[in-house]
Amino acid sequence: MGKKEKATELYESLTKRYDLPKFDDLNKEFEISSIKQLDKTDFLLRVIRRRITDKLAMFCNILQSLILPNTGSAINMYELKMFDENDKEQIEKLLAEMMFLERKSLLLDIKSEDNVEVEFLKTTWKQWPKFSIEMAKIAEKMSKGWKQEDKLDKTQYFG
Repeated sequence: MGKKEKATELYESLTKRYDLPKFDDLNKEFEISSIKQLDKTDFLLRVIRRRITDKLAMFCNILQSLILPNTGSAINMYELKMFDENDKEQIEKLLAEMMFLERKSLLLDIKSEDNVEVEFLKTTWKQWPKFSIEMAKIAEKMSKGWKQEDKLDKTQYFG
C-alpha cells in the first residue's frame, strides 16, 4: 500500500467519525498527498490543517501586498495601480476573512484538539470556493495588468 492509499485510509476513518470533506477533494486543492510522512503521522488532521494554512497564508501575503505594498518593490507598486478603491475594499474584506482562519490555525498550533481541528477544516472547506473564485479574479487582473504597454516607469531609479 502506497503513501497516498495509507493516508486516504487513515483519513477515511476520521471522515466516518467527523463527516469531513473527501480526501481526493482536499488533495486536489491542497496537495495533501505530497506531504512527507503523511502515512506515518499520528496527527493527520493537524498536518492537513497546516497544509491548508500554507495556502491561506500565501493568499494573505498577496492580498496584503495590494493593500499595503512594499514601496521599494517595483512589482508591488505596479500591481497596486491595477486596482481601484472599490477593488481594494473588497480585497480588505477577503483578507480579513482569510486572516481570521489563518490566526485560528495559529491558535491550533498552540493548543490542538481534534474537535477544533475538525471545525477549522470544515469551516475553511466551506469558505474555500469563495476564496478560490475571488483569488482567481485578482490573479487574472494582475496577470492581464502585466500585458499593458506602460508596465514600469522607465524613469524609475533601480540602482
